[in-house]
Amino acid sequence: VLIGRTRDYAWSLTSANHDVRDVFAEELCNPDGTPPTRQSSHYVFDGECRPFERFDAGTLDGTPVRFPKSVHGPVIGTATVDGRPYALSRQRSTFGRDSLNLAALKDMTEGRANTAARFFKAADQFGFTFNWAYASRRETAYFSSGLLPKRAPGLDRRLPTLGTGGYEWQGFLSRKEHPHAVRGPGDLLLNWNNQSAPGFMHGDDTPFGSVHRVELFDQWPARPTLADTASVMNRAATEDVRSPVWPVVSRVLRTGPAPSPLADRTVAVLDDWVRRDAPRLDADLDGAYDDAGPVILDRLWNPVAEAVVRPVYGDLTDDVDRARGLGGGTGQSIVDK
Repeated sequence: VLIGRTRDYAWSLTSANHDVRDVFAEELCNPDGTPPTRQSSHYVFDGECRPFERFDAGTLDGTPVRFPKSVHGPVIGTATVDGRPYALSRQRSTFGRDSLNLAALKDMTEGRANTAARFFKAADQFGFTFNWAYASRRETAYFSSGLLPKRAPGLDRRLPTLGTGGYEWQGFLSRKEHPHAVRGPGDLLLNWNNQSAPGFMHGDDTPFGSVHRVELFDQWPARPTLADTASVMNRAATEDVRSPVWPVVSRVLRTGPAPSPLADRTVAVLDDWVRRDAPRLDADLDGAYDDAGPVILDRLWNPVAEAVVRPVYGDLTDDVDRARGLGGGTGQSIVDK
């Protein structure tokens, strides 16, 4: 199970979104030497013109599911590079290995992780990317799992990789190279699907920014009880995740005179709201927020974000907004560093 306990320890998992997938651009060819087209059934790898495999995935509602597959993985589309046709395939480290992940959960369930070291060993069998939390009678621990590939040097992981054989994966990270810890800084381990370690890899489609909701876990009593832990979590869950950024914006605005008394009052209202942990609450259930802060920040945030981003991205700012959502009201991270 993904969350459970034995008599001696407990564990839980949340998604980590590490980068275990790459798109490879397969140069198409024809074995008879004729110019290739997007429909060509062969591709270049290690200097050879190889046929795509036909992968049979069974049936779905009685319809056969079959697709071409290169040495990297299933073909997901086509493209052209300088006018030459290419197929795009997706390599995933856990392809065909999904059932092997059960070994980790089996060991956890059967009591084989009664120390942090044994917990790390068990969790490392899990090829999927998850944040593992662990608590025994003596210690707490954290491990970020996944079959995490080592890329060829010099690649930009956000772009397709040339699939002709010169830029293949070079093994996988060892257990010690995964983010992991016992007890944690100040005896505290926190996780809310945040980036698991500074600068650590994340999926191409899951970019982390500089603000994480887990940072809102910032008011702990000296000896917290389970109820205290739930209270800190509830407060963080109802706090506007953009609030850590507002003090920076406020300081910038206060470097000059306010354009109007209303603008000055607006900044003061937001300053006070953020000092009170920026709650987005409707405690009396009347259909309106208990504070003006959420309403003001929701209207203010996009113009502020655009003023920061547009000088850098120019005409691409609208594309950035569509890709990342400059409003930042949902999700765990707001602004890319």
